[in-house]
Amino acid sequence: MHIFSLHHTSARMERIESKALAQILTSGRKTIVAILAMATTATWTMAQTSSFALGYCDGTSLAKSGYTSNKSNAWLSGAIFIPSGTINTYAGNTVKAIRAGINSRQNIDSLRVWIRSSLDGENLAEGLVTTKTTPKLSSNWNEVALATPFDIQADNHNGLYIGYSIHQKASSDGLSVVTPGESNGLFVLLPAADGSTATWKDRSQEGVLSIQALVYGDNIPQYDLSLKNVNMPVYYSMEEGKLTVSGTVKNIAAADIKGFNVRMTIDGSDKTATGHADVNVARGATADFSIELNPSVKVTGTTHATITVDNPDGKNDANPTDNTLQAEFTTVSRYFTHNVLTEEFTTEGCGNCPEMARRIEEALQDERFGNGRIVNVSRHSGYGEDWLTQPCDRDYLWFFEKDAQGQTDDFAPALMIDRSTAINGDGKTVVVAPQNASTDYLKAYWNSMMNIPALVSVGINTRYDSNRLTVNVSGEKSELQASNPHLCVLLVEDNIKAHNQTNYYSGPSGSDFVHQHVVRAYNSTWGEPVEWDGNSYSYQCSFDIDKSWKQADMKVVAFIYNYNSENHSDCAVLNSAMTDMPSAGTDGIGQTVIPTTTEADNATAEYFTLSGMKVLSTQKGKGIYIVKKNGKTYKSAIVK
Repeated sequence: MHIFSLHHTSARMERIESKALAQILTSGRKTIVAILAMATTATWTMAQTSSFALGYCDGTSLAKSGYTSNKSNAWLSGAIFIPSGTINTYAGNTVKAIRAGINSRQNIDSLRVWIRSSLDGENLAEGLVTTKTTPKLSSNWNEVALATPFDIQADNHNGLYIGYSIHQKASSDGLSVVTPGESNGLFVLLPAADGSTATWKDRSQEGVLSIQALVYGDNIPQYDLSLKNVNMPVYYSMEEGKLTVSGTVKNIAAADIKGFNVRMTIDGSDKTATGHADVNVARGATADFSIELNPSVKVTGTTHATITVDNPDGKNDANPTDNTLQAEFTTVSRYFTHNVLTEEFTTEGCGNCPEMARRIEEALQDERFGNGRIVNVSRHSGYGEDWLTQPCDRDYLWFFEKDAQGQTDDFAPALMIDRSTAINGDGKTVVVAPQNASTDYLKAYWNSMMNIPALVSVGINTRYDSNRLTVNVSGEKSELQASNPHLCVLLVEDNIKAHNQTNYYSGPSGSDFVHQHVVRAYNSTWGEPVEWDGNSYSYQCSFDIDKSWKQADMKVVAFIYNYNSENHSDCAVLNSAMTDMPSAGTDGIGQTVIPTTTEADNATAEYFTLSGMKVLSTQKGKGIYIVKKNGKTYKSAIVK
């Protein structure tokens, strides 16, 4: 519920002519201060009086286009619902007018505002303005006085509907609905052109009606917060012991506030985690908050929680019925940094593909995506093939949807991001079309994905000698739910000069174009099954390095995904890693988490810092070390 504070005055009218009252309350945007100018013609008793606008909209914005009906000579109606818990906090005050915003006056001759206890019920109070009244109906905000002011009683147990109806001579564009939507913010009654019976529809998810009830009195609540939404992280790590709770509150009372408490109660537990949000929320305003709490959950799995905001500026909240929302998260023993895999379908015959490549490279310049957080691989398929196409690129056309005839409907440019169906939002499609992958979209989606921790780690160690690269991939898992995890290892090369790239956009083409993230070698098309040793795994494979490949431009990529040969929508990538290919006779190490070495390994290995200082195994902290073991020297990462 949004209450927008209009003003405060120091006068309460004890007697005034009804005609003068109607003129004042229908004076468009004039405030109640205009009443003071009439003090010479009316008798006043001085007292503290406040006025507030009760509604879900901000009281200023109108829709660019309104809700319509093609039926001539008909009434169109819209309403909002004020729950009993909210309306009853205003008991003892009076609604004297309603502000109604219409998008256009064309073909509209009358506007009636009203208050009802049910959508189809009688008007408990109403007011009317037309094209012939003074003031006239306006194509904007209309402040319409109620013929009889509505006194708010303390027994509105079912809540109240605040609405307006417009009469149209022909098709109109009047009902103004603004976004975002909010529960109880929009009910509409639109007559059908064919004369069929119209019924009220709850369309609150589409927006909120441009309407406000103007409430006057001495009993406006001073402190009243409403919790509008709450966001929880996907996972809570018992090892980390904290999570971030964020959300949005509205201040629907008279006083500005500077902070409030946020409480989290876990279902089935008598413990409550509490923190204080130092957030300024002006009266009538909306504000976001974010706070770290420790729910102290000791059982893994889905966790249900109740989030409550209260104690605004240390005061009691006037209406606690709208201070609480339910939320859930998944409790795990631990989690890992999540790097996001992006697979780009591209070929030299695709004239739109250079533009997609430009967007990717532009998005990668964002500092958030450095240090291997975004792992890119190009698949040279989707729009024919070219000289860089690998057999696995061809096989990966399986990820595209089928057309009506059951044929693969492949295209390029196209993207898969962690092979997730969330990118299209339909629950099945993992390949996104270029119109859904602008630079800003990529950055936003990458950021949201990599902020969801992974439940498996991927670490890469490499050894290159005699034109042969040996790759060791290892990691750990927590409560991983994948039914059939597979591990893919690839070599990719950057800065490959094109043979003849088509380009429909401005930029390099032909042999001037340069390919990035091209697959040169891989362990197998669908990877190899992960073999677990408890919660750990390790895997080794080797590649012969072609002398034509530029080793300085090559990277090693590894990723774990769930392989379901019957359903491409169930092949989500669980985590990935990328590291530069080492030069001959040297070792390399990936940038993601490597599992802690075992006790047996510690017993036979010597550890040195990169500066050559020997470190006891019991003194090792998080970092990269030179390891001497079994007559060999290599680098290793230790994570604790």
